[in-house]
Amino acid sequence: MDPKDLMKKETNALTSYVQALGKRESMWEAAKTLIKQGDASVPALVEGLRDPDHNVRSISAVVLGELGPVASQAVPELIQFLKDGNQEARMSAALSLMRIGPAAEEALEQCLKNEDKEVQFWAAWALVMNNPTKLHALPILQEGWNNSNDKYKHLAAAEALFKAMNRKIDELKE
Repeated sequence: MDPKDLMKKETNALTSYVQALGKRESMWEAAKTLIKQGDASVPALVEGLRDPDHNVRSISAVVLGELGPVASQAVPELIQFLKDGNQEARMSAALSLMRIGPAAEEALEQCLKNEDKEVQFWAAWALVMNNPTKLHALPILQEGWNNSNDKYKHLAAAEALFKAMNRKIDELKE
């Protein structure tokens, strides 16, 4: 079989797994399969971020995060997903960007300047959770804590603030 045909067949198979992410009965098996495929599944998952089905978009973001640093090529698309108006989408994108790690830091730093306070908040959370020395992001987290009634934002802010505080305490002990 021609290598191009083989690659097209593989891509179609991965795309069908991404579509299965939107169905409750096949979601977890599809996610496990895509994770096992590693970086080969990243292009199909990036396409999943553009799917009309909200579940496919959110779970695609989560699976990209599970892949960690090998999904770094998805950072620009995940940043766009962070700007989605849906809170679940933003949380999924933030979690994935945090798990991708240092490759996402520069893009997250840019999001701290975004005019949308929700984008700022979730970018600050991902940044501090990945690198608790990013103390300049703490005021955004504090503002999210103080000005929101959203329990998820409260938990996220507390988690990141606690992580930064522990890091600072560890530095003082040294």
